[in-house]
Amino acid sequence: MDCDVLVIGAGMTGLSAGQRLREQGRRVLVLEKARSAGGRMATRRIGPGRADHGAQFLTAHTPAFAAALAGWEAAGLIYPWTAGYARGSLRPSADATFYPRYAAVNGMNHLAQQLAQGLEVRTAVTVQAVRRLAHGWQVEDSAGGSTHASQLLLTAPAPQSLALLAAGEVALSTADQAALAVIAYDPCLVGLFWWQGAALLPPVGALLRSQHDPFWIADNQQKGISPEATLLTVQSSAAFSRRWWEADDAAALTAIQAGLQEFLDPQGRLVEAQLKRWRFATASTLCPQPFLLPAGLPGLALAGDAFDAAGSKVGSVESAFLSGQQVAAALT
Repeated sequence: MDCDVLVIGAGMTGLSAGQRLREQGRRVLVLEKARSAGGRMATRRIGPGRADHGAQFLTAHTPAFAAALAGWEAAGLIYPWTAGYARGSLRPSADATFYPRYAAVNGMNHLAQQLAQGLEVRTAVTVQAVRRLAHGWQVEDSAGGSTHASQLLLTAPAPQSLALLAAGEVALSTADQAALAVIAYDPCLVGLFWWQGAALLPPVGALLRSQHDPFWIADNQQKGISPEATLLTVQSSAAFSRRWWEADDAAALTAIQAGLQEFLDPQGRLVEAQLKRWRFATASTLCPQPFLLPAGLPGLALAGDAFDAAGSKVGSVESAFLSGQQVAAALT
């Protein structure tokens, strides 16, 4: 065997599970199709600045994730950004139901890179199929390589994990198929705008507009991760994203900017704009289990933010982290 546990996906779930398994003394290998670890904990450099274009902040609703955030804050990896939403914007509030939102120093992907320390993570590996062996599992990649492991953890979005199983002719039970069938995702088109001038946003530099498009605007300079340039992250609603998904980048960016314009200094100018497409941006309907150990397939597990490990019924970085922790404990 090449390793004890092979993890597909180096997003928060894969990194969380990988580190927990490594602490248990297991030999872990993580495969990631992107050029770097992080998944939706994503940060992009544009000119002299940077912008988070996936997860925007971290929140804790469970003691376990609160403890993780406390450790990361003590290590200088994250910092409190703001206390909550008020009248459609992120602002400190006296409302006791509000809670801290944490930003990552140098962006979300920097945090992911730190969480990957000590793990063997192979990036730019596109897995094409997973197959069951008499003893363990085989993973085949697009370069013609294969990797063998005693146990296999799939942390990619459920449709992608199911496609890998189908490609390797791995059949799930009817009950397990039904458990995964409830999972649904919303897409998101994200515009990244380098603006030479001021962003006319409320204090802390963010605005949530749940009934409008774009529904989320964040100034990464005010957020504290882009001191050298005003880089705006502009997230579209699921409805807008579906409507414009097939459009080319230029057309989609023009449509997104139309909703952004009122929040830009009219004396400023656009230097550069880029588009990011997240097909599986947010898990909108979750599997109620924290992870899945498919029946009749020993050594196989599925986990991720679409598994409700946090008990919140909302996909989040927290649910991704906790799903990873809990599935790692089960893979003994």
